[in-house]
Formats: sequence, C-alpha cells, structure tokens
Amino acid sequence: MLDRVVSTRLRHAGPRYGLWRTPFFGPTRASAEVWPARVIRASDDVQLVPAPSTPAPAGTFAVYDGSMSHSIGSRLDERLLALLAADDVATLMGHAIAIATLDAEGRPHPALLSYGEVRALSAATLRLATWDDSTTTENLRRRGVVTLYIVEAGLVAYLKAHAREIAPPRALAGLARFEATIEDVLLDEVDESQEEGARVTSGIRFEPTRRDRKLGEWKSVHTALSEPA
Repeated sequence: MLDRVVSTRLRHAGPRYGLWRTPFFGPTRASAEVWPARVIRASDDVQLVPAPSTPAPAGTFAVYDGSMSHSIGSRLDERLLALLAADDVATLMGHAIAIATLDAEGRPHPALLSYGEVRALSAATLRLATWDDSTTTENLRRRGVVTLYIVEAGLVAYLKAHAREIAPPRALAGLARFEATIEDVLLDEVDESQEEGARVTSGIRFEPTRRDRKLGEWKSVHTALSEPA
C-alpha cells in the first residue's frame, strides 16, 4: 500500500489519470493488471493518490483513462447529417472518410472512401459504394460490420453500422452498393479545460487528378447511391 502521494510529470499521456498499470501494457490490453486511483491536478504535475486498500506494485506507472468519445445513440446529429446528406460533393472534394470492416481473422481492415461514395439517406441509414472486387466489399458481404471515421475540423465521429448489399444501378458499374443501418454514433469531443490545444484542425486530405472529370464521376455515384434498391 502507498501511504504517501506519488507525484510525477507525465508529458505524453494527457492530464487525466486514474489507473495504475504494469509496465509495457497499453491501456487496452485485457491482460494488464489495473489498480484504481483518484486524481489530483496540481500545476503541471499529476499527483496520484491510491484509493483505500489499493496495492502499489513496484514498477507501476500511470496511464490516461479519460475517454473523450461518448455515444449519442443510433442516429446522426444535425452536423453529421448535413455533412453526409449534402447534395454538393464539390465542396468536399479531396476529403476522405476512413472506414474499417472485419476480415476473416476478426481484425479491422482499413480503407478510404470519398464523400462521393458515402451518402446519408436519413439520420439512421447510410449508403456506401465500394469497388466490387475489393477486400472491403468481400468483408461487407460476409460479415456486414463497418465503422466509419468522420474527421473534419472541430468534428470527430465514429459511426458503427451493419451493412447489407443492395443491387447497384447502372451508374455504379464496377462498384458494389451497400445500405448500412447505424447502430451507434460516438462523438470524440475535446474538453478544452482538460485538453487545451488538442482540437482537431483537419481530416484526411488528398489531391484528386483530373479534377473536373473526377468530380463528374463522384456526382454520378453520389446520385446513384440514393436511387431505390
């Protein structure tokens, strides 16, 4: 047991701490042993005071445990709906959406889509267009699980959804079309009083070649996503 306050300067883990962990285990490793501790903030130092009867094993250290993301339910809020239901994809050209599907070994498989390949039909339903022969498409067909990462200036959201394939219109030649029912929306918002200077200023950006031609293609795909199944 610790009978004194342990104070340490931790520059990289953030200002909120509430756990002791054994070294070399990250905060998400299930095998790591955890000891709760209450937190006192004093200037730039973080003082960790173990809870009553809390053991203090040698070699432990403090890690950040204050999650900023929180669920707002299974529907898009006004900001997300306006972003994903917008008809004018030209303003979002060069902006990318990261997605993750589940592969055969149960691991996340990452990919990038443009805003021309994602469209919200409502606050609860999305449509996605993916290459017909891609690993992402195979994963969606077999397991139907997808998470979208929406990252823009001042906005970070994770959309967890379950997708099913629907017949693509002619305009989507070479592409597969999926309808995704949103199951959970997580907003990752910075508390400026705790994380000053941590505001997200930009998402993933790319520079499209043959911009005018590509914009025409995206508009065609974006329109086709909303056509009846």
